[in-house]
Amino acid sequence: RERSTDFRFNDFGKLLLPLPPKAEQDRIANFLDRKTAEIDEAIAKKQRLIELLKEQKAILINQAVTKGLNPDAPMRDSGVEWIGDIPSHWLIRKLKYFTEVQSGITLGKLYGGNNLSSYPYLRVANVQAGYFELAEIAELRLPRQIANQYLVRKGDILITEGGDIDKLGRGTVWKGEIGNCLHQNHIFAVRVNQRLVSEYFVSIALGADYGRRYFTHTANKTTNLASTNKAKLGNFPVAIPPINEQQKILEYCEVIDTEYDAVINTVLREVASLNEYKQVVVADAVTGKIKL
Repeated sequence: RERSTDFRFNDFGKLLLPLPPKAEQDRIANFLDRKTAEIDEAIAKKQRLIELLKEQKAILINQAVTKGLNPDAPMRDSGVEWIGDIPSHWLIRKLKYFTEVQSGITLGKLYGGNNLSSYPYLRVANVQAGYFELAEIAELRLPRQIANQYLVRKGDILITEGGDIDKLGRGTVWKGEIGNCLHQNHIFAVRVNQRLVSEYFVSIALGADYGRRYFTHTANKTTNLASTNKAKLGNFPVAIPPINEQQKILEYCEVIDTEYDAVINTVLREVASLNEYKQVVVADAVTGKIKL
């Protein structure tokens, strides 16, 4: 039973099934044990390859946003455990010194009156790591003067407050995908001083390995849950290269993303094909289409 769908014995008890002799059943079962084990092993190897590709991509991007692209650049201690040495001409600044952090609207309050308008708003489920999931967007009705306090602006970095550990500090740059859009209180909108640093560079830093380590280390934790807050987000340290160097790093990271994602997607398709093949082998074996 799944939700309201019933599949009761009176229905499936009438299904006709092929029934080979017992000895043939045993041969089919032994064959499927061996064959499915081989397929499962191949799938496991490809899934491990996907994990290794993701790890390698993360290492390259973390290296780029903390060490730069010039391996011969003079280095100095950043003074930050999660960053280590940085090029000597880079700055280290906490997020709060070059951004504004806007909190989102708390849900549940009902507004009366006739001057209400409907606004789309972003939930945690809409803000993923590196992209937005916008297939389902909720709406709120509230006065314009209230809504104006929570509008998301193009160029804002949207960061999730937490929940499950995978929801902690994930996000990306809002490009104005939906007009007049609000964000709920479990999402922060980080507004960057673009004269100092690109919002895209900060977004990559937040999602890089050292960003993940920072959020995980500083989070408020309970069983299986973790969350950050505005103060901790503001204390996030960013290694900041000159603007022209930021642009080169962004271009490099985009190439890395594209190349690794292409390989990962190829391997994912291979995993899907193996799963389909496994289903076909099982179906063919138990219906006598494979001679054993």
